[in-house]
Amino acid sequence: MQAKFLSTIVLVAASLSVSAAPADTPKAEVYVCPEANWGGACQDFFLENGGCMSVEELLPGGIIGSIGPNAETVCFGHGEKACAGNTTWTWNFPGDADAGIASGTLWNGTLKSVDCFNKNT
Repeated sequence: MQAKFLSTIVLVAASLSVSAAPADTPKAEVYVCPEANWGGACQDFFLENGGCMSVEELLPGGIIGSIGPNAETVCFGHGEKACAGNTTWTWNFPGDADAGIASGTLWNGTLKSVDCFNKNT
């Protein structure tokens, strides 16, 4: 009986080691500010890879004046909530500090949601 019990423990231990949880997936990191030129109460966010957030979730007031993904992240902006519709804006490091004025693709006030991806996954 004791040998059967020990072999059961060995089998359970072996199955636990095989089914160990995978390593953490790198998150996408993005820095957002309510004002242009990185002004106002800026915040740094870590999203699940491909995670979507509405502008209201990112900053109170729902206005983003500056957005900057870190070097390992690319972010896409959408004019609709829940990252629906076509991607209108794309940001790579160091980001955009002037709400799209310099690039000619204004997004301040029309940006509704953002999804970001870690380039290393």
